[in-house]
Amino acid sequence: MLAEVYSMVERGEHVDATDLLSMLSETMPTPEDGSTLKSDIVNGAGTELSKVAISDLEVLEFFASGRGRDALPLPGSNRIGAVAKLAKSQPERTLKMVENAINHAFPEADTLVDQVRTALDRSGLFARLDSYPQLRSQLVAKDLDLLDNPHLLKITLSERDALLAMVSEEALAARLIERLIRIDDTSAAALFMVRFPRAVDQAVLSRMAAFFAGRGPAVPSAWKSAVDTISKPSFVQRNVSKITSYSELGVLLAKAGPRTFVGQQSGAHLWVQALARSAVDVPDRQQTWILAHVLALALACPCHGFERGFEIAFERVHSDILTGQLSGEAFEFLVRQFPQVHWWQEWDSGYRLRLAVVNAYVRSDMDPKSFARLTRNQDLMNDLVGIADESKEGRSFLKRLAV
Repeated sequence: MLAEVYSMVERGEHVDATDLLSMLSETMPTPEDGSTLKSDIVNGAGTELSKVAISDLEVLEFFASGRGRDALPLPGSNRIGAVAKLAKSQPERTLKMVENAINHAFPEADTLVDQVRTALDRSGLFARLDSYPQLRSQLVAKDLDLLDNPHLLKITLSERDALLAMVSEEALAARLIERLIRIDDTSAAALFMVRFPRAVDQAVLSRMAAFFAGRGPAVPSAWKSAVDTISKPSFVQRNVSKITSYSELGVLLAKAGPRTFVGQQSGAHLWVQALARSAVDVPDRQQTWILAHVLALALACPCHGFERGFEIAFERVHSDILTGQLSGEAFEFLVRQFPQVHWWQEWDSGYRLRLAVVNAYVRSDMDPKSFARLTRNQDLMNDLVGIADESKEGRSFLKRLAV
C-alpha cells in the first residue's frame, strides 16, 4: 500500500490525507511500528517521505476526528502553530476542525483554541460561533468578557445557561444583566438573582423606574418575579434606603401596596427620608401620587423627624385635592388617615387634610419651625393656624411657633 502511495506521489497525483493516515494506522498499529516513517509523514519533514505533501489542516482534521492516536505520533508544533494562519485563510473549516478536536478530546485542543483566539477579530468572534458551541464555551472560559455581546440574546437557552454559569465577577454580571433584562429568561433571572442579587435589584429597579416615568419598556415578568421571590427581605425593604429619584420611589410604593409600614414609625421614616433625598424625574400627576402616599404614611404614625416629608408633600397634595386633580387611588390611600369630623364637614377633604396635618404637628412634638414652612400661601397658613388655635394643645404649640 505504501508503494502505491509513493507511486501516486511520483506521478504528481493527489494523496488523500485521511486515506494515507488511516492506512498507516492500520498497517502499523503500534507506536513503535515505523515510528520514524509515521513521524515524517505526520509532520511533513525529514526524509524523502516529505514528498508526501499533505496540508496542515488535513492532518489536524484527521487527528481532531479522534482517529490514529493509538498508532501515530501527534502532530508537532509546526502543524499546531499553523492554525492561527489557517483560521484567517480558511476560517470555517478551521473552526469546525477545532470544534471536533474539543469534542474528541484531542490532547492539543486547548492550544488550538488559543490559536483561534489570537487569530480572529475579537469583536465579531462570539457571534460567528453558533455552529461551534464547544469552541465558543472554551473561548468564553478564557475571556468571559466575550459574553458582553448583543448576540448573547440570540443563542439557545441551554447554551446561554451554561455560559452564564461561568460568570463570577459582579461588574461583568451587571453588564450582562443590562442586556438580559430585555428578555423574559426565567433561568437567567434566577441564576443572577441567587449569585448577584444587588446587581439584579439595581437593574430591575432602574428599568421599572424608567417604565414608571414613561421613559422605557416594561420589565419582563421573569425578572420581576426573581426579585420578589428569591431573596429576603423583600425587594421593597432591600431598596427603600437606597433610592434617589421619584421614579424609583414610585416603583417601590406601588410594589409595597397600601398597607406598607402603616403604623410603623421606623418603616415610615424610611419613606420620608427617601422622599427628602429623591430628585423629581416624573410627570406632575405621578409626582402628586407619590407625595400623597408618603404623606399618608407619615400621617399614620407622625413623629419628630418626619417634618421634611410634610414640608415637601402637604401643599402640593392639598392643592390637587382642592382642584380635583389627585388620582382616586391616591386619595383613597390618603383619606384613611384623615380624622373623623362632623357629618357636615365630611365633604371638605381639604379641611380634613389640614386638620390631619395640624394634629400631627401638635400631638407629636414636631418642630414648630417646620410648621411655618408648610406653605408660602398666607391664606392657607392662616387656615392651619386657625385650626391649631381651636384646641389647648394647639394654642400651646402656636406659642412655641411665635418664640
